[in-house]
Amino acid sequence: MNLLKNELPETWRKTSFEDIADIGAGNPAPQGEQFFKDGTYPFVRVQDMGRLGMDKYVTDTADHINEHAIKKLKCFPKGTVLFTKSGASSLLNQRALLKSDMYVVSHIATATPFDGISSDYLYYWLRTIDFNHIAHATTLPSIPLSKVCGIQLPVAPTTEQNQIVSLLEELFSDLDNAIENLKKAKEQLKVYRQAVLQFAFDGRLTNKNLRESNLPEGWRQVFLGDVCSSVEYGSASKSKKEGKIPVLRMGNIQNGKFDWTDLVYTNDENEIEKYSLRKGDVLFNRTNSPELVGKTAIYQGERPAIFAGYLIRINKIESLIDASYLTYYLNSHRARQYGNSVKSFGVNQSNINGTKLKTYPLPLAPLGEQRLIVEEIESRFSICDKMEESIEENLEKANVLRRSLLQQAFSGDLTEQWRKEHKDLISGENSSEELLRKIKAEKEALQVKPKGKKKHD
Repeated sequence: MNLLKNELPETWRKTSFEDIADIGAGNPAPQGEQFFKDGTYPFVRVQDMGRLGMDKYVTDTADHINEHAIKKLKCFPKGTVLFTKSGASSLLNQRALLKSDMYVVSHIATATPFDGISSDYLYYWLRTIDFNHIAHATTLPSIPLSKVCGIQLPVAPTTEQNQIVSLLEELFSDLDNAIENLKKAKEQLKVYRQAVLQFAFDGRLTNKNLRESNLPEGWRQVFLGDVCSSVEYGSASKSKKEGKIPVLRMGNIQNGKFDWTDLVYTNDENEIEKYSLRKGDVLFNRTNSPELVGKTAIYQGERPAIFAGYLIRINKIESLIDASYLTYYLNSHRARQYGNSVKSFGVNQSNINGTKLKTYPLPLAPLGEQRLIVEEIESRFSICDKMEESIEENLEKANVLRRSLLQQAFSGDLTEQWRKEHKDLISGENSSEELLRKIKAEKEALQVKPKGKKKHD
């Protein structure tokens, strides 16, 4: 969706994208290792481009091609504006600018602006547009360049384009710094949460004068298998998009809780009877990517559900261990470290089976103290939750502000005062109307082919 309003400053003009830039696409990717062997020339792929609000320039790439490859490819000049032509819908709004001459893959569209049109101005204007609404809905969504070429954009006089870019970059720099600080604060909260868990399972949350190396009086060092009657794998049956009962999967475990927004279902009565969850059940994610395997959540009885095969239900002994105490422990850095030492590796996934799960070392406090520890943890985590909620709200406000600044920039509001003070720089020969006339004349001149000599001459 274009953010721009219809009314523009008197000195601006609206025109088609293709009228102010040479629009095309990159090169087919060279096939074969010989094109990449000892490569030194950067070859830009979609994944090298910055996302909306992220890196502006492509300065280097993951792939480099060699002299043999470039003989067959077109090189795009510094200042060429890039936008994703085909790819997953989440990638269709990636934009970038070339910091130097580079070779570009065909999934990327290119826009080389004509003289008088700032590359940066064009780059920021493209960030006001969502291409998803004109993309072909196929397995790999793509944008027809014929539709892109006709998109209307506001053209400010060249000097005002440069002023807009200067103001945006100053404002975005401040905004990016604020966002970076918010993200750092978010990461620090993660560190703090783990510090709380470290103190909890060292015994120092409830025994303030305890030395780190000693367990408190009354605590025992046991194995997880000592406090559970069994461990149980979930359903291996294929789930459905609709059905009677939700089937909780590994993706539903988020931060020690269950996320109920992305569900699959079952109608199988035998499965429901065998794998129905009970309030207080602790579920352990036995198979996932290496960094996520082992995450654990507690089922609070929110709604009837069963659990899938990549999860293990820990049938704990109620008189020995509290469900929340066990869940927090298994999500602690100490438990994750142990899990990393025993997990097995497959293709892009790791596994911790039930037998290994029962070998997890566990500092076991008396049951009453376990519940007190859970209260102490949740008291601190509650504050963290509120702070994270505030951070997320401010991150969203930053995104809204970024969109607002772009809207102000390309409606003329951002430079309204500047225009009043610099009328001489945007009128007459410096006006947008004159700029577009010059560009049109230059394009027409390039299209006139000089007469060549006849072959027999």
